[in-house]
Amino acid sequence: MGSISLTIDGRTVEVEAGKTVLEAARVAGITIPTICDHKDLNPYGSCRMCIVEIEGVRGYPTSCTTPAAEGMQVKTQSARLTTLRNRTLELMFSGHPNSCLVCVHREQCEKYRPNATKAARSTRCGFCANREECDLRKMVLQADSRELNLSTLYASYGLERDDPFMDRDYNLCILCGRCWRICEKIHGQPAISIINRGKWARIGTAFDKSHVFSGCVFCGACIDICPTGTLTDRFARWHGKAEADTPSACILCSEGCSIVAQSKKGQLLATVMTGFDKEDSLCALGRFGLAQIVGAPNRLIRPQVREGEDLIPTDWEAAVRAAADGLRAAAGAVVFVISETTSREDRFLYARLAERRGGRLLLLPTSAGSDDSGVLALADEVRKSTIRALVTNGDLLPAELVQAAPFTLVIDCLPSPAADLATVILPAAVLSETGGTFRTAAGTVKNLAGVSRAPGNARAEWAILTDLGQALGEADFAFERVDEITPLIDSDPAPATFPGNRRQ
Repeated sequence: MGSISLTIDGRTVEVEAGKTVLEAARVAGITIPTICDHKDLNPYGSCRMCIVEIEGVRGYPTSCTTPAAEGMQVKTQSARLTTLRNRTLELMFSGHPNSCLVCVHREQCEKYRPNATKAARSTRCGFCANREECDLRKMVLQADSRELNLSTLYASYGLERDDPFMDRDYNLCILCGRCWRICEKIHGQPAISIINRGKWARIGTAFDKSHVFSGCVFCGACIDICPTGTLTDRFARWHGKAEADTPSACILCSEGCSIVAQSKKGQLLATVMTGFDKEDSLCALGRFGLAQIVGAPNRLIRPQVREGEDLIPTDWEAAVRAAADGLRAAAGAVVFVISETTSREDRFLYARLAERRGGRLLLLPTSAGSDDSGVLALADEVRKSTIRALVTNGDLLPAELVQAAPFTLVIDCLPSPAADLATVILPAAVLSETGGTFRTAAGTVKNLAGVSRAPGNARAEWAILTDLGQALGEADFAFERVDEITPLIDSDPAPATFPGNRRQ
């Protein structure tokens, strides 16, 4: 398409034909306030904040929905526009918590109380988890007037928490429509929309059904695009704004979806989509589960060695020595059972150690259960005593199989039936706590970002295997960093495709 020329605030602007007035203004570096507009959504024009004056056009059209035209004369600033925008803000705040924004003590209060106070419902900015990132608050603070002359009609909705992942406070909603529009864009049929009419209009599901039964797949896009904090991630809600956004990949299944890991002070807050397109969407586990696994309060944090009926916490040196003794005694009769979603570097070291101990490596898909053919064959070998030691990096084996094996080493991050019956437990750093690379089911190699600290004495699996190899006298297990292992990998087949719809 060709380009067109128009004038905005006295400046000549050239843009590609088909662009809106708002897009043309942004090309020229001219700021027009807006809150319902988003670069990944079609123009909507609901907030009415981006109104402009256009020569020859009646009224005050919204710049986000008005196509730019050749020779158009546009004004984005005038006394009348300022008055209309301020009245629009007043209308928004007549039903929105507003006391902090008009308080004369706001600046001093926020200076000495920099973090929002944890509360159920957000009745003011000081109680709002989204204070640092609220687009509406930023818009109000940038306005030249914050006078509120309209009566406050506070809806007093209760906080909705009827699903496992989200908190919804519709007292903060300004009906910008971003949430249902992004849901429609990604999934075709939105699970939410505007319900009711007039003063009681709000975002909700059909017939007020729970989100669990509404068709929502909990991809989290509505949370990530909400400008006011109406929709929030329950786990990340009170941790504040992330300090770093780091590209990575989710390895909770073989698809290895690309993610952005949001972290703060060595803690993983959330994992979010890399964009707002259908191919970027995440399942509930990738969007909400990953951060909750890493931040679980019951993480394994100390090595443990079994003495009789009890697992006794010990130091790393003693635990690695006990593990090495168990593997040494079962040389030639050991199987390393690991998940297909193990990183390439960890898998390489597991395979090398299995080869050196005269054993073999068994890769299990994420969908494997106790009836998996590999697990059944292994159980038969344990019963016949042809296998005397098992090493596993997760809750991959049935409890009766672990109990039947003379020696079992579990390298994992969380308690499990397998860990409860293990001979030795070594706590592992996982997911965002360790780096490396991962080959997806599609064959693509993706980088894994280590952005958070492991709890207690947990260590990355590659570091555990390095220590274990050296304890067994293997000289070529001396690695200081995970990226020293990567160049050694010459064969790593892609894992099996995840069954079903990976986005759900």
